[in-house]
This record gives sequence, C-alpha cells and structure tokens, in this order.
Amino acid sequence: MRPMEYKTRIIIIGAAVISIIVLVGMVIIYWERIFQNKTVDGDNSLSGLPVISSAPVDSTAQGDTQPASVKSFTSPLFDLNYPSTWGILTCSNSQNIEFDPINSADVKNILCDRAVKPITILVVNRLNCLGETMKLGSFNVVKSKTVQGEDILYRWCFMAGSNGLDITHRVSPSGAQATSKEDFSPAIEKMIATVK
Repeated sequence: MRPMEYKTRIIIIGAAVISIIVLVGMVIIYWERIFQNKTVDGDNSLSGLPVISSAPVDSTAQGDTQPASVKSFTSPLFDLNYPSTWGILTCSNSQNIEFDPINSADVKNILCDRAVKPITILVVNRLNCLGETMKLGSFNVVKSKTVQGEDILYRWCFMAGSNGLDITHRVSPSGAQATSKEDFSPAIEKMIATVK
C-alpha cells in the first residue's frame, strides 16, 4: 500500500470515529434535556398547576393605611398577593414563578429553563443562603444584597411550610435581560409578608 493511500484511509477512519462520538454525545444531551423537562412527580394533569386570580383585595387588613389593588397567586404549595400592575409567569415544568413589575401581562405554563423576568421565586427543598435575618410577615427571612458596578442582586430566602422559597430580584440600569432598571425590593418585601 502506498503511503498516500495509507494516510487517506487513516483520515477517513478518524473522521468516522469523531462523527460517531459527536453523534453519541448529541443523543446523550438530547435525552438529558428530555429527562430534565419532565415534572418531578410525574403528574401531567392540570390540577397541579398554579391558579391566578386578579380580584382586587383591600390591603388595609395587612397594615397598610391605603387600600391597593393586588392580584392573588395560589398554588398547591403557597399563596401570596402581588401588585395588580405586575405580570406573572408560571412554569409548566416546576412550581417556580417569575414577576414582571413593568408589564402586567400574564404568561402561563411555559417551559422554564432560565430567568426571563426581573423577579424570580424558586421553590426548593433546601436553602443555602447567607445574609442578615429580618422578619417579614410571619417569616424569618435571610436577605442579601450584592452590588457589582451599577448592577444589584437582591436575594430573600425562607421556609414556607416544608418548602423553601428562594427569591431574587435583579436590577440593572443597562436594561439587560431578566433585570429591571427600577429597584422593586420594597414591594417584594411587602409581597413576601403576604405568603401563606
């Protein structure tokens, strides 16, 4: 066999082996994504999805001096009230939710894999949060604030029954995705105080 034919055969075999490895890797990634997108408890019925009500509620019962219109969010794990001018995003593949304080349009039951709104509530089994402890409503909440340049990341963590709630709010003057230019942390703390 001539040296040129030998090199050509080696290149062809090498290319075939690399193609097979890439194909196997793509199949593994595809199956892993399908597995991650399945619900944890395997319940695909609509009964487990959150329910959103936009009925106005008088917030004077919560200690405010002026009534304010709020929306109520109810899920199998927790309930809360939030400003009626905010939109909510609910996930079809988890109990996590997000809030948009700029746009009141609701987005329901989408496949969630990353934050798209400025305020996120993750429902977790365990909490690992550092910061100062404060009382909001009936909860002892661990709050932290991280400043990086002009960007701010707020985080509140607490247990609501047997569920951990990990809430973040991202503020960025640049208008980056999943951030807001305005700081809504006082409104978020009022919302946390309504959690049941």
